[in-house]
Amino acid sequence: MFDEFDNVFTDEHLRRFLQGIVESGRAGLFAWHMDKDKFDVVETFTGKKFKHIQTLEEFIQQVVFLIDVELALQDLELFMNGVSQNYESTFRVVDSQGYVKWLLVKGSLMDDNKMTGIMYDVTSRNMKLGHDIKTNLMNNETLMRKLRNSICNAEKKDELGALLNIDIANYHNIINRYGNDFGDSILYNFSRVLL
Repeated sequence: MFDEFDNVFTDEHLRRFLQGIVESGRAGLFAWHMDKDKFDVVETFTGKKFKHIQTLEEFIQQVVFLIDVELALQDLELFMNGVSQNYESTFRVVDSQGYVKWLLVKGSLMDDNKMTGIMYDVTSRNMKLGHDIKTNLMNNETLMRKLRNSICNAEKKDELGALLNIDIANYHNIINRYGNDFGDSILYNFSRVLL
């Protein structure tokens, strides 16, 4: 599994250390050779093989949970446009058994037009920080990050955008009458209709 990284990590001790981390299921590694359209990834999060992927963008489109793809691609675009020095994104993936996991992906550009990075399983952490545990909807922090990314990308492309605010009539009355769990169920199901 780790052999494809022979040409990326040449120090044997570092290579064995990183292999142990990957095999523990806590982290994954990737290398994107931008000038060669070559993308190598070693991870155990998804349980999938990625033979024909050439770019990080393709990896995101094939692996990331559908409603998180746009934000992950925005994060990549900010990095590619030089707005941020390092690539960093947090998104969900679905493994081969259907379980949803949260990954934090960080990458940086090396001297030889190669981006190397690491992926961390942050499932429990991100459910507390970025999304609501019951509804799995993004919280204010994640929403603001997505808005900032969208505004920055729109400004770079000289595009316009809009923000739509939808209010559920009498939502607070529903919670008062039927409870928070019922209210969370309404939010969750309503969000699925919007997708």
